[in-house]
Amino acid sequence: MKYYRPVDLELDDFDHRGCRPAKQRLYCKELIGLNAAETAISLQVDSMLENCKTAQERWGGTHEMIDRWLADRQTALISYFAIQNAQGEEELNKHLQIFCQQLVDYVSEGHFEIYEQLFREAKEFDDGGIDVARALYPQIEEYTQVILDFNDKYISADHVVMNKDSLKEDLSALGEKMTERFEVEDQLIEQLHTVHKKVIA
Repeated sequence: MKYYRPVDLELDDFDHRGCRPAKQRLYCKELIGLNAAETAISLQVDSMLENCKTAQERWGGTHEMIDRWLADRQTALISYFAIQNAQGEEELNKHLQIFCQQLVDYVSEGHFEIYEQLFREAKEFDDGGIDVARALYPQIEEYTQVILDFNDKYISADHVVMNKDSLKEDLSALGEKMTERFEVEDQLIEQLHTVHKKVIA
């Protein structure tokens, strides 16, 4: 089987929804001999971008704060994407630091703004949504710890050099947890916000 990964990634190469590359040339570079971690990362990136597109199409416009949060998710994914194409140690360090900061910002925004808003709606409507929140939130906390551990491990250029041998495997594992986290977050939006928006309408 042949595997491909994007090349020459720029923000302008994404369509107006911000998730799917508008130019298929991004996928035209064939990579021979990818190891398991590289292959997993390449496939994860494509899957996460597709899911990001679906989320923005589904919930875009429902709430300004959620729109901004999904846009921040997309920005973090683009940075995760860029790490795969970094050339040289300096560029890799740069993209890793940008990605880590964006991901931590995204997680913080979720915990201190988005979830608070969603839980408030669940309590106000008292239709069982708070039970959903209580069931899902521990999973999000688990994923948050994984993200913070990754950030601590690669927080500086010195840390990247020290842990470079495990970077690909760590990125692959992080990608899996990010995908799972986004799915749980989307469930929260669907069950604690979208359903209430329909009731109000």
